[in-house]
Amino acid sequence: MTQQISPAGKQSLNDSHFNMWRCVITIVLADGIYHPAERKFLDKAFTALEAAYELTTEHRKAFSDDLKAAKNIDELLPNVTEPMHRALLPYFGQVITHIDGKQDTKEAMFLKRLEERVWDPGLQALHAEIQQAITAGKTQRRFKLIDFLLERLGIGPLD
Repeated sequence: MTQQISPAGKQSLNDSHFNMWRCVITIVLADGIYHPAERKFLDKAFTALEAAYELTTEHRKAFSDDLKAAKNIDELLPNVTEPMHRALLPYFGQVITHIDGKQDTKEAMFLKRLEERVWDPGLQALHAEIQQAITAGKTQRRFKLIDFLLERLGIGPLD
């Protein structure tokens, strides 16, 4: 899908990408707790997202509302229509559910269900590329999976 460029030189945020980020919020809140480390991650991620993409008032309001009361991921997933956005969700989930130091049972079950819902055998090449980056990154001192995932979405590293 071709991205449109706004007058500010930013890409427009399409519905699939927007709803992918709403799903990321549901992953953050999967255990019912909004940890400080998760808040720090989302603050940085949304700052980076806004630097690369044109966010509307409606986008910001939806993100804010979702953080107050997580939406049902089953209602959001059908709106994540681009294969790459769907494929990246479990990887974001792996990073996010460990960001506070541990993945609890609720988070693990939530992720397992998410992976089953978004798995697409037609995306083997993308999964292989991500796995290769993870493997190669283990030998690099500063490799961060989250930065690799964000790069796939046209967003710079979080630092």
